[in-house]
Order: sequence, then C-alpha cells, then structure tokens
Amino acid sequence: MKKLLLACLMMSVLALSISCKKDKDDEPKAGISFKVDGKAWQSTTALAQRAGGVTQIAATNADGTLQFLVAINGTGTFSANDEIMMTYQAGMKTYFADEELDPDAKIIITKYDTANSIIEGTFSFKAYDMEGNFVNITEGKITALSFIQQ
Repeated sequence: MKKLLLACLMMSVLALSISCKKDKDDEPKAGISFKVDGKAWQSTTALAQRAGGVTQIAATNADGTLQFLVAINGTGTFSANDEIMMTYQAGMKTYFADEELDPDAKIIITKYDTANSIIEGTFSFKAYDMEGNFVNITEGKITALSFIQQ
C-alpha cells in the first residue's frame, strides 16, 4: 500500500511540475514583423550583420524581402536622412524609402547588445517604386535578432 501511495504521489508531483513549465510559445519569437498596407508580414528568415560601421538587417518570407542598411553603433532613432537605406521587395517590385517623399521614415533601435549580439527595435516608413507607387510599412518590430560582427 505504501508503494502505491508513493507512486501516486510521485505521479502527481511529476504532472504538476510538467504543467507548470513555461511554454516556449510565451517567449518572443526572434525575427522581424510588420504590416504592408495593413496586411501582417512575419519573417521566415531574418539576419543582421555589422561590418565596417554599417549594420545590415534583412528579412524574407514567401511574400517578399525587407532590408535596412544603417550606420549605427548603438541605440537611437535613425531616419531616412541619417544615411539609412530602407527597401521592401514584393515579387518583381522594389520599393525604397525616400527622405523627401517620407520625412517620417525611421528605425528606432531599442537594444544593441554587442556582448550578446542581439538587436531589437521598431520601424515604419512609406516606400516608393520607380513609377511613384507606394506601400506603407507600419508597426515594424525587430525582436531578439542575433547579429554577426565582422
């Protein structure tokens, strides 16, 4: 009887400990997300690298590619006129942020951890193609993105 009681107690403790573990879905997913003209976009692949004083941040999924090139050494707000290039590509169309057409285009780096090689931030911009058509990139988030330092 003691063995049965002990076995039941151990099973209860095990079941309780398993149910109390933090679910990995609760952790923020590393990558880049934003909205293109109101439609949600989530990266399937995202990367960042720093070389020669310039940080490149890029993300892709089946719908397109997003890329930033910016001269940053830490946190701060960077606009299109701060020598930053912001592009979005969908299919055969490439859209560029332009400081004259969208003076509010910006990327805000909220975390630039060189010790752990992690970058985080937010962004928004209006991007134009060569014919003058544009897309609105809004609610952009860079979450726990690892970067390579060269």
